[in-house]
Amino acid sequence: MKAFIFGAGASKGAQELLEPLRPESIAPLINELFDNRYQTYADGILTADQFKQCQEGAASGRFEEWLTERWENIAQLSPKNVAAEKAFFAGIAFFLWNLLTHVTNGTRPAHGYQALLKKLLQANENFALISFNYDTLLDRAVQGVFETSLTTLASYQKFGLIKPHGSINWILPKRISDPDIRNNSFEYAQRLLLAKEHMFQDEQHQMARVEIYPPDSPRLGNLSYLIDNLGYCYPLIFMPLTSKQYDTVDTFANSVISSGKDWLRQADEIYMIGYRANDEIIKELLSVVPQGTTLHVVDRSQSGAEEIMTSVLGWSTLQRGQIFGDGFVNFVNTYR
Repeated sequence: MKAFIFGAGASKGAQELLEPLRPESIAPLINELFDNRYQTYADGILTADQFKQCQEGAASGRFEEWLTERWENIAQLSPKNVAAEKAFFAGIAFFLWNLLTHVTNGTRPAHGYQALLKKLLQANENFALISFNYDTLLDRAVQGVFETSLTTLASYQKFGLIKPHGSINWILPKRISDPDIRNNSFEYAQRLLLAKEHMFQDEQHQMARVEIYPPDSPRLGNLSYLIDNLGYCYPLIFMPLTSKQYDTVDTFANSVISSGKDWLRQADEIYMIGYRANDEIIKELLSVVPQGTTLHVVDRSQSGAEEIMTSVLGWSTLQRGQIFGDGFVNFVNTYR
């Protein structure tokens, strides 16, 4: 069985089959999240100063490491500063949600994903898909090509589409213990403020209460609709840290990560596409792959692909396969 592991470079590449490009509608790489062209999606969610801080954090090319260090430093802060810092992280989550719903629901479908899935369908391949992306570009392609509905966690797991970082169409209602909104006096801005304040409270969110919207639901592009009509809620997406906050959502690891391991135990070939493999969870996932499974790497450059290959082979039991250093588009065009 083949397993395809996708990172941000895959979603970006999957949308680049169309011309002319509109940069603000293309899925960003991790260090592009806070480019000026995406600032409009932060309006009303992050302050200008907070957005600038994130820009500076991304400028080094180590945004995940910078954000991880900041998250781990929360324990050293005073109680009021802890609350403010957690609200800042929640603001980043809502910004990512807002940005990526618009990228997904925009005018640039992911033809790269569609082309690859059509080839897998025609070849009658047995495969699994593991996406480290929050967007639903791949999800929508799966629905379109295989005519399968992805509206429950069970449907994702049955198809073999695993999303270890969460997804913008996975919505967590407010906890039962979170403050109620008992009347209509709370405007959108106040509801969002409540959501940011309580998203990272100490009490866990319950995975059993997650609501999964269809990946192509137009409601996902309307942040105010989701905030107003659900009272307030939270996106089930984990921050871009090198070590994910799985302890904030009970049973997530058991229900999602375990499903990914079940699929990977069957793998004899792995394709790593547009993914840097810097996340701790990838080491856990690949620990169950049969020894000697072949690794192929797809990247935007030969040197980048070689760097990823060398790194992964250094800590895994995989064996070297092919290098594809001409990007996702060329890989799809030549895949057999």
